[in-house]
Amino acid sequence: MNSAKLATVVTLVVLASSATLNSAPTRSDRFAPDRAALIDGVDRLVAPGSPGGVRAFGGFAFTVVDGTNGVPVVVAAKPERGRVVAFGHNAFLSDATYASAGSQRMLTNVLTWLRLERANARAVQIGSHLDARLEAAGIKTLPRSELAMADLVLWDTHTTLSADEATMLAARVNAGSGLLCAATGWGWMQVSGAESLSRDFASNRVLAQFGVAVTDEFADPDGQDGFDVGRALSTASTTEAFTALDAKNVAPDRRARCANTLDALLRCVPADERTLIAPLRERLDAKLERFLASAATDVPQRTLEDRLLVRYATERFETADPSSVGAAPSHAAFPGAVDAKSPRIATDVHVQASAPGWHALGLYAPPGGVVRVVLGADVPREGLTLRIGCHTDENWHHERWDRWPRIAMARAFDAATVEVASPHGGLIYLDVDRSRVGSSIAVHVDGAVAAAQFVRGVTTPEQWAALANQPMAPWGELEGEHVVLALPWSALKDVADPDAVTRFWDEVWTAHVQLLGEPISPHKERLVPDAQISAGYMHSGYPIMTFLDVVPLVVDLAKLKTEGSWGHFHELGHNAQRDAWTWGATVEVTCNLFTLHAMEKVCGIPVAKHQNVVETMPRAQALKAKGGDARAWSDDPFLALMTYVELQQRFGWEPFTRVFQEYERAGRRNRPHTDQEKIDQFVERFSRAVGVDVSPLWIAYGLTVDPAVRERLANLPRWE
Repeated sequence: MNSAKLATVVTLVVLASSATLNSAPTRSDRFAPDRAALIDGVDRLVAPGSPGGVRAFGGFAFTVVDGTNGVPVVVAAKPERGRVVAFGHNAFLSDATYASAGSQRMLTNVLTWLRLERANARAVQIGSHLDARLEAAGIKTLPRSELAMADLVLWDTHTTLSADEATMLAARVNAGSGLLCAATGWGWMQVSGAESLSRDFASNRVLAQFGVAVTDEFADPDGQDGFDVGRALSTASTTEAFTALDAKNVAPDRRARCANTLDALLRCVPADERTLIAPLRERLDAKLERFLASAATDVPQRTLEDRLLVRYATERFETADPSSVGAAPSHAAFPGAVDAKSPRIATDVHVQASAPGWHALGLYAPPGGVVRVVLGADVPREGLTLRIGCHTDENWHHERWDRWPRIAMARAFDAATVEVASPHGGLIYLDVDRSRVGSSIAVHVDGAVAAAQFVRGVTTPEQWAALANQPMAPWGELEGEHVVLALPWSALKDVADPDAVTRFWDEVWTAHVQLLGEPISPHKERLVPDAQISAGYMHSGYPIMTFLDVVPLVVDLAKLKTEGSWGHFHELGHNAQRDAWTWGATVEVTCNLFTLHAMEKVCGIPVAKHQNVVETMPRAQALKAKGGDARAWSDDPFLALMTYVELQQRFGWEPFTRVFQEYERAGRRNRPHTDQEKIDQFVERFSRAVGVDVSPLWIAYGLTVDPAVRERLANLPRWE
C-alpha cells in the first residue's frame, strides 16, 4: 500500500470515529456527563506513589483525570453494554489508598458508574485488595474461579490472565459488566525487565479491546499529594492527535501534546490493533524507509508527523535486530561520520574495574554497523552493561532538535555475547556497577573502529603521537586519574601534551575533594560536550554536559592555568556540594565555593582578586549598608556568594572543610531539612568552628537566624 493510500486510511478512520472519540480540551465532549459523574464532589485525587499513565483511544474511551504534563492517570470507556475505568497505579486497587474523603468519593463514584446502580452486585478481584471498600458498598465478593458470574471485575493488570479468563472478561464487559483495573506501567517494566508494553505486557492486549492502554509514562501530579480533579484536561485525545498529524499549522504546545499521545500509543498498544495503531505504524514505516534512504543530515521536525517519526524511529532502532538497523543520515551532522578508511577491527580488550561507572574500550561503534562483544570464558555477566555513546542527554522536550534527541544506548549482558547496532554511532564502554569493582574483565570486540584514547600513566607520548597518522573515530577520550574528557577527534589530534591536560583536570578535582575533606564519588568525573543538552548552558551529573563551544577551552592549558574555567569548575562543584548545607537559594551558590577554591589552589587566582568577586563585592556592601534584603540575596547567586567570601577572607578555607566533615559525622538523623534549619545549623556550626558568632553577618545581608541559635552563641565574640 502506498503512503498516500495509507494516509487516506488513517484519515478515514479518524473521520469515522471523530464523533465518538474523546475530544481536545477546547471542544464539547459527548462523554462530558460520564466524566462529571465520575468526578462529582471530588476536588483532589490523592496519588499513591508515582502514578504511571493510562491512555484512552478508540470511539468509546475518554480521559477522566490527567497530570500537569497531559498524561492521563484515570481513563474510562463504554464498550458495547459494559463500562471500564482504568487507573495509572495498581495501588488504586488497595483499601489503604482510600483514606481521604476525596479519594473515597472518587471510588464511590467509580463503583456506582460501573455497577449502573445494579442491586446485589457480585465482584471478582484479580490481584485487587479492595475488600473493605467493596463490603462498605454492599458488593458481594466471589472467588476468581467464578469470573463468569461477575457483575464487576477488579483487576490489577500486573496479574496476567489466562487465555480463558481474558476471553471471559471481554465477554462479561460486552454483556454489561463493569471493569475496574489499574497498573503502574513504568513500575512493571522496571521489575519485569521488559522493553516494551506493546509486546511484553499481555494485559494491554486485553485492554486494547476496550480502547484502553497502560503506558510507560509518568503522570505528573499538581502537588505533592495528587491531582486537581476539577482542572481542565490538557491531554490530547486521539481525535486531536490524528487531526494534527495532517494539519499544516499546529501550536507548539498542542503539537507536543499530540506527539505524546501518538507516541505513547505506538509504544504501548499492541502493534496489530487494527483500528488506529497498525495503519499508523505502516504509515511511519514507509516514511522511515524514505528517510533512511535520503542524504538529509537534519533531524526531521517540521511537522507533527516528522517529530512522531523521530520518536518512532528511535524505538525501532533500539528494538530491531542489529543487522537491520542501518545508519541514520543525521549521524553525519552529529556525533559525526566515521572515516571510510577506518577498518572494522576485531580485538581483545582487558578492563581492570578499579571503580564503578563507564570504562572506555578505546573503540567506536560505526553508525549502523553491528558490533559484537563477547565476555571472556570465566567472566560473570552480572553487573555489566554495554554502553554505546557518551552523549546521554535526551532532548525530547526541546521545541527544536539540534541533533537526534536520543543517541546513546545501553544493553545489559543477558548472555555472554551481546550484539548491538547504533544508527548514530558512539564510543563503546563497559559500564560496571559497584558489585564488580576490583574485578578483571576480558572482552572480545568485533566490528568496531579505533578511537583515540589517552590514559594518564599508561599511554606513552609516542603512542599518542602515532595516532595522528591513523584514521580515527569522530570521538575519543583523555582519561586522567580523576577526570575524563570526551572530545571530538578534530580537537584531540591537536593536543600535543595530553598528560599535562589530564594532570590539570585531576588537580581541579583534587582541590574540590580537599575542600570537602573526603572522597566525593566512587567513579571518575566525566566532561562531555554535545551539540545540544537537556538543560542550561552546562549541567552537572554523570557525565557533566556542556555545549561544543567550550571544546577548545578544556585543552587550552595556557588559558586554563591563568583564567581557569568557571563553568566547568562550577559543574564539578555541583557534583561535590551536599544537601545538608545547601538550600533552595544556595543551590547555585555553595557549588561556587569549590569553584573559587580551585581557582585559588590550581590557577593561582586569590579569592579576593577573582573578577566575579571584584565586580560583586561592592554591591554586597551596598546591600548591607541599607539594612540587607533577603529576597535580593536569594535572587542573585553571586551576591549570596559574597557572604561566604567574607567568611573565607577572614577565616580561610580550613573552617569550611572542618564544618563539612562535621555534617558527615553527624549522620542523616541530625542533618537539617528545612531551609531555615539549614541556615541556622550552618551558622552555628561555622561559628563554633572559628570561635566567632558569625550570625550578625547573615543578618546584615537580610537573612533570619533563629534567636535560639544566637542565644547559644552568646558566649562567643560577635562578628564585627
